[in-house]
Amino acid sequence: MGRRILRVLISLKVRPATTDIRAWPGSGFLRNPSSGDNRQGGGRGRPDVASRHAANKIARGIMLKYHFLVFKMNRLVGKGKLSSVEEVSLAGQLAEMIDSPDAAQRVLADLADHANPQIRRITLNAIRRSHQVSAPALPAVLLRRMADTEALIRHDAVWIVQDNKMDGPELRAALRRLAGKVRLPWDAERARANPSDATLMAQVRARVALDKLLEKSAAERNAALAAGLLNIGNGQPYAEGTVGHKGVMQRALRRKQAGRRLDSSVKLTFRKVEPTEVTGNKRFLL
Repeated sequence: MGRRILRVLISLKVRPATTDIRAWPGSGFLRNPSSGDNRQGGGRGRPDVASRHAANKIARGIMLKYHFLVFKMNRLVGKGKLSSVEEVSLAGQLAEMIDSPDAAQRVLADLADHANPQIRRITLNAIRRSHQVSAPALPAVLLRRMADTEALIRHDAVWIVQDNKMDGPELRAALRRLAGKVRLPWDAERARANPSDATLMAQVRARVALDKLLEKSAAERNAALAAGLLNIGNGQPYAEGTVGHKGVMQRALRRKQAGRRLDSSVKLTFRKVEPTEVTGNKRFLL
């Protein structure tokens, strides 16, 4: 079609700005403006179109599989409660489709707040198995799921936090609320002896994850103290005369006094007792 128009223009002695058909209006589908293969006479437009069409076809196929899987999950949970084997199988199929943070974001937006608790748990298991934890919506989803009504969902949310070593003040507060008054290692032994108690298992896992985060913070603080680099959060010391500066001085004084007491308490002094010479019959009176 383009060549026919070119012949008509030549016969009418109208010279276009270029003789490259790909540069004409209406033929933009033959080239990719963002690629570097748009030079006149390059002849690389058609492979770009073919690759784009192939990529779009693959994307449409994946999206079709995803919608079919979501339909399958809704249909199965509508018939009745799924077994553990079915949950694991569906989570594995969903995890195979989550190959990027964008895909994880889409799955979280569609299924993380589903009305059915089993679909919520399948979603969390799929995210955990895919290791795509950089989705922007994941921290907020985990906070909501750690307050879920289902104990197994709370357990799986903490599992994701623990496996990926996620940290943050809101996550720590949620872990602390979930752990409650659990005491280790006694409650951990109780949870191992009674694996059907999902509530206790979620609390124990939350306590373990929180202790790991606190241990990490304590190690960093001790390292900063040892290096003498511990100041306020922005790295600047407190101004002299402020409440923060007075607190720093008081804590330093208490540490110094405690060190002195410790040094003095461990020093034991002994006085050598010389044996006395016994004369006469005094040795019989001792």
